[in-house]
Amino acid sequence: MNAWRSWLLLAIGFWTTPLSAQFYFGQNKIQYHDFNWSFIQSEHFDLYFTDNNYKLAEFAINAAESAYVKIRTDFNYSINARISFIIYGAHSQFQQTNVIQGNLDEGIGGVTELFKNRIVLPFQGDFQQFAHVIHHELVHAVINDMFYGGSLQNVLSSGIQLNIPLWFNEGLAEFSALEWDSNTDQFMRDAVINNYLNPIPQLSGYFAYRGGQSVWYYVTQKYGREKIAEILQRIRSTRDVQQAFVGAIGLNYEELTERWMTDLKKRYWPEIAGRTDVNTISRRLVNHRKDGSNYNTSPTISPKGDRVVYMTDINQYIDLYVMSGLDGKSRKKVIDGQRSRDFEELHLLTPGVSWSPDGKRIAVATKAGNEDAIMLIDVDSGEGEKITLGLDGIFSVDWSRDGKLLAFQGLKHGQSDIFIYNLETKNLRNLTNDPFSDMDPSFSPDSRKVVFVSDRQSYQSDWLVSSGTRLHELDIRAKDLFEMDTETRQIKRLTDTPGIDETNPVYVESNDHLVYISDQNGAYNIWHSNLVTGKIRPLTDFLQGVQQLSVTYDGSRLVFSALSFAGYDIYSLSNPLDLSVPGDSLTPNQWARFRDSGRKDLTRSDLVQVISESPVADSIASYVFVPANPDELKVLSADTLDFSNYDLSVPANAAESGYSTVFGTAESNKTETGDFRVYDYKLNFSPDLIYGNASVSNLYGVYGQTNMLFSDMLGNHQIFFATNLVLDLKNSDLYLAYYYLPERLDYGVFGYHSSRYLGVINRFGFFDVYRYRNYGGGLSIAYPLDKFNRFSLDLGYSILSRENLEDVSIPIEETWFFNPRLQFIHDTSLWGVTGPGNGSRYGIQLYSVPSALSNKVNFFTTSFDYRTYFRITDYTSFAIRAAGALSNGGTPQKFFIGGVENWLNLQIRNRENFPLTTLEDFVFAEAALPLRGHDLNAQNGSRYAITNFELRYPMLFWLLPEVGDDAMGTFFMGTLFTDLGTAWSEDQKLQLMGMNEEKNWGLQDLLAGSGMGVRTYLAYFLVRFDVAWRWDFRQSSKPQYYLSLGADF
Repeated sequence: MNAWRSWLLLAIGFWTTPLSAQFYFGQNKIQYHDFNWSFIQSEHFDLYFTDNNYKLAEFAINAAESAYVKIRTDFNYSINARISFIIYGAHSQFQQTNVIQGNLDEGIGGVTELFKNRIVLPFQGDFQQFAHVIHHELVHAVINDMFYGGSLQNVLSSGIQLNIPLWFNEGLAEFSALEWDSNTDQFMRDAVINNYLNPIPQLSGYFAYRGGQSVWYYVTQKYGREKIAEILQRIRSTRDVQQAFVGAIGLNYEELTERWMTDLKKRYWPEIAGRTDVNTISRRLVNHRKDGSNYNTSPTISPKGDRVVYMTDINQYIDLYVMSGLDGKSRKKVIDGQRSRDFEELHLLTPGVSWSPDGKRIAVATKAGNEDAIMLIDVDSGEGEKITLGLDGIFSVDWSRDGKLLAFQGLKHGQSDIFIYNLETKNLRNLTNDPFSDMDPSFSPDSRKVVFVSDRQSYQSDWLVSSGTRLHELDIRAKDLFEMDTETRQIKRLTDTPGIDETNPVYVESNDHLVYISDQNGAYNIWHSNLVTGKIRPLTDFLQGVQQLSVTYDGSRLVFSALSFAGYDIYSLSNPLDLSVPGDSLTPNQWARFRDSGRKDLTRSDLVQVISESPVADSIASYVFVPANPDELKVLSADTLDFSNYDLSVPANAAESGYSTVFGTAESNKTETGDFRVYDYKLNFSPDLIYGNASVSNLYGVYGQTNMLFSDMLGNHQIFFATNLVLDLKNSDLYLAYYYLPERLDYGVFGYHSSRYLGVINRFGFFDVYRYRNYGGGLSIAYPLDKFNRFSLDLGYSILSRENLEDVSIPIEETWFFNPRLQFIHDTSLWGVTGPGNGSRYGIQLYSVPSALSNKVNFFTTSFDYRTYFRITDYTSFAIRAAGALSNGGTPQKFFIGGVENWLNLQIRNRENFPLTTLEDFVFAEAALPLRGHDLNAQNGSRYAITNFELRYPMLFWLLPEVGDDAMGTFFMGTLFTDLGTAWSEDQKLQLMGMNEEKNWGLQDLLAGSGMGVRTYLAYFLVRFDVAWRWDFRQSSKPQYYLSLGADF
């Protein structure tokens, strides 16, 4: 679960009680499946995979070795340790991994972590994309090995200070994996033409990928590919990224930015005159620059064209809206996405929405708990029907015009196929059932055929099986269109465009016409294919890139999404088949000319010559290239040859050629039939991190400890040990915990000992120093109901003692108790800059020490904490919180209010009345914060109530509007706040407001404070500075200042 490691680290840093009564929010990571893990080994890599995914694992490990040849050559660097890959057969399975602690939404295609330099990624139904992500993440792992010794532990122990910029790291990974591509080209074209491209050091977010890739492309094209290795080697020696560029190409960031941008302008500005702006012939239905959204995608027009459903992040969440198909007005939300079990995700990146023939319902693919589902939703009433089919992934749903069938891309056991589901008989058919990447199905008007996208080229599944060809030996560099008869399952190839991708095919008017999207000229445009005459022609020549189109049944209206000004908008076209471009052809843009100039047909002898003339011939001359089809071989020419998608095995003469065999040979890990030897996964612990750190407590100040974290390769078993040794055991802190995480029910067992020193005022008014010891153990159990809701149960046993170190004649006081705690947590919030910025979260807790389970302590506490957040703009939000608790029993809990958490310049009020008068207070006394404008312990009692109102905003955006959307604008976040709260006991008569002795009306027991603050990150710490004034409607105080650490509530 997502919240577990955060909770564990907090427990290590602040364990003054075995079971803290605080709420630990966070969404859940649920292990729905009991995976059976195995692994295979190649020369440099260990690859772990789950049940029935051997073929996928074989493809992945060969793709990794192939990518490594290119990376090693470009970087002039060989890794020092084996790298582990952990692959999942679907993204829904990937989201269950314990290797990565955070939630992994649809946009995350893979992660490389630094604890063990592991690469974790899913197969998402597209082998081309899978190979790309493998290559991309492997670059990160090699960089980690090169600069950081392959682990965070090495970074800390070696004192490595190097911070590689995101644009450098992600851009290099994308460049190495893709060189250049149509998607990057469209983003860079949009940024340059619309003049929002930032200087190189400020490339952030998605442009750290696209812009960074562009920088590396420019550097290699202008100064040579060998500059990659030179820059990397200079960084190793100077530990300064900018100085490495100065040394290698003679340019600092500012100078490189100027030349890079000039080159981009030369490339893209001529496109303005030669292409059609999408706004000139299309009607914009959704404008992200006006409504504050960013992504408006997956538009689907109703059969008659009167309505359009689409996905949008207008509320930051991905929701589904419906609007008028004529003018984009009358907008209404249909589905709240990312806030409930049935709509955890709406598959934004793989459009999967379709209308029923009567235009009343929609079918949409969603992630619904433990599996993907198809939801049939009545657009007007919101009522729905859920269809689950036992598949690992469901994407791109299409509803047949006879209303009986649904076609979609389905994922099962690492295989992507086209499925048909009969709504009447409930029968599910796998139409393709082969290893190829099949996607984007669409029914013909007579519902008898399905057109789809595939990387199968001219192959049928029986050729693949009979030839003995393996997945990694196939050419997966392009996707074409295919048509299948749903009864005979005969497949017909409709397009044959090597190196070019066609997507999103849709029949228009009849079975004889198709429209689809293609990047044939280097930009994504709408194309038309007449299936009778075979004529293919472009319908548009847009400056912007087109995505995700949909057409009415009669072909009179077409809607699509297009990129413009860094966001996606929805557009409509009337009578699309009437559109044309001069000469029925498109002029290739610069990227397409470069791409197409390298494509030619080669014979086997040509291939040998190309390899021998390649600048990396020494590395690859002895490798065997298996062609995708024995009858047809198409690769790139020598100057643009990309070997990343070919299987490169260790050459037979490896030892003679000086090829490193430190890692062993590939052959030693294979059987006689050429299959990899499969080994069962065995549990083995290794350290993640061993480090010392300092902690801050409002009661005990600053103190330090040593933390040790251990886990197995999959992160399913985790051990935490922390200590602060002082002389002997009774003066030291110790914490040991084991957590079992591979199943839905997570549990942990722990033991601890803590020792603290506090000054307590004696009867003579002087401080006596007491040593408080707390030791025991317990069990923690968490059961997630879904991603957003969970129950947790904690059972702990503790022994407490208090010893007066000033007067040894006072006997040591001791008590023991057993304390259960039950919590319910709900969390749909989305994180902002310094805290949550949207959604809501709340917790309800029952916490008790029954009298029968303790020799002195007896209480029962009920508490709650509710927080809601209203997004105003991207970085501005308004937060409201209400929290309270009520404790009863013989020794009720005590709560004290005032101040903030982790208060560095702490001020305590009423020290003589501080609620640490009894031994059990050491464990159970709890601060209820924040209440700014007041000192710590402004009030205390066995009950409390607090409410907070806080406006969070980017200070630089407000003070300096010219900063615009630059990420630097969020470096200083401002707050305006008002806090209200009170604490009281059962025997106290509470009066919130009333008259004082001077007969002035105002606040009585209710405390209030208002003020302002600023937040910023210093090193790895979020530093908060607040100034507040307490007030009671009669007067206000002098300002009080708070310097503290940590996130906002």
